[in-house]
Amino acid sequence: MSKGIFLFIIANILTWLTMNLQFMSKWWADRPIVNIITFSVPIGLLFLYATKYVVEASQSYWAPKMTSFAISIIIYSLLTWIILKEGIFEPKTFVCIILSIMIMLIQLLWK
Repeated sequence: MSKGIFLFIIANILTWLTMNLQFMSKWWADRPIVNIITFSVPIGLLFLYATKYVVEASQSYWAPKMTSFAISIIIYSLLTWIILKEGIFEPKTFVCIILSIMIMLIQLLWK
């Protein structure tokens, strides 16, 4: 499971970059096709193998969906807060982050 979670984390970091580099750099903003070509295949492979490893470890086809969802919310929130300086402590956003952490813990700990 840890191998799959690690790959989901990397995939979600790259996904965040794909979506947000346009706001961080004029170079990337002017080259959306380069962005997509650069990131799409690596992200696709990371998600594919992450799903494979989580299914193998959990024997559940739902586990990778819930795990990926929770990781995506956590990664998106952290990177948006750290890099783009948008707060995560507004009540609605903070509750969503806490719920995502709870989903992640359920997937990891509930046997």
